[in-house]
Formats: sequence, structure tokens, C-alpha cells
Amino acid sequence: MAMAARKEQDYFTNAAYDLYRNQAVHAVPAYEPLPEDVPQAQPHTRVRRENHLFTALCVVGAICVLFLVIFAHQRLYESTMHNARLEAELAVLQEEQASLRSTYDNAVNLQGVEMAAVTQFNMGRPAAGQTVYLDLGGEDRAEVLQKKKGNVFTELAQFIGDAFSSLGTYLTMN
Repeated sequence: MAMAARKEQDYFTNAAYDLYRNQAVHAVPAYEPLPEDVPQAQPHTRVRRENHLFTALCVVGAICVLFLVIFAHQRLYESTMHNARLEAELAVLQEEQASLRSTYDNAVNLQGVEMAAVTQFNMGRPAAGQTVYLDLGGEDRAEVLQKKKGNVFTELAQFIGDAFSSLGTYLTMN
């Protein structure tokens, strides 16, 4: 009886931990090996021969492209350096132009011009009572240019005529 009470007590205390304790245990079926793989017929594959000529041409082409890139980079570098030299020369020339312009502006001295006129050309200032007469014996001539209003076709024809006459004048001068 003690055994039956203990069994009931074990049943109620361990039931949460082992629900299948009182059931019959079945043996796990033994591992059955899979049948041997039947060799399948391999599809016919062609063995590709190595094409050494194509590989050599690709390598030569890659080397040519590499040289072209290097030469282009070198030309760009040379152009950049030439541009920098020209810009430096331009800056020097602009400074020289500024100094020459200031020298020129300072050289035009009215007192120096008056002195040169007196000494070299025997000129002098006019006296207070001196009268100067100018002879303007040439013909007087004046042109009045008025644009005549016309239609588009006459203006276009006039423009084309003027262009050809200007071209003829230019060609005869040279």
C-alpha cells in the first residue's frame, strides 16, 4: 500500500515533467540505408581548347590601351605646365605694361611740350594784341543722310547690294 501511495504521489508530482513515463516504449526503427545511387549517363560536354591567340591579342590590346592612357595623361600634364608658364609670363607682362603706362602718363608733361616747342621749333606764346588769321579756302561740303522707308524686299536688296560693294572694295584694297 505504501508502494501504491508512493506511485500516486510520484504520478502527481512528476506528471508535469514526464508525461509519457507510464506508456510503453517503442523501439526506433533501424536506419535503412538508401539504395546505391545509380550512375546516370553524363551529358556529352565538349572540352574547350584554350585559344592562345585570342588571349595574346587581348593582352596586347590591354597594353596598348594602357600606353594610350599614360601618353594622354603625359600630354595633359605638359599642357597644364605650359599653361601655367604662359599665365606666369602674362602676369609679368601685365605688370610691365602697368609700369610702362605710368611712365608714359608721366612723360606727357605740358611744360616739357612747351619747352620743346620753344627750343626745337622756335615757337612762342601769342602776344596780347596778336591776331591770327586762318585760311579755309577749301570747299564746304555737307551730306545729309536720311533713311528712306521702304518695304522689306527693297531693304533686303539694298543690304545685299551694299554687302557686295563692300566686299568688292575690300578685295580691291588687298
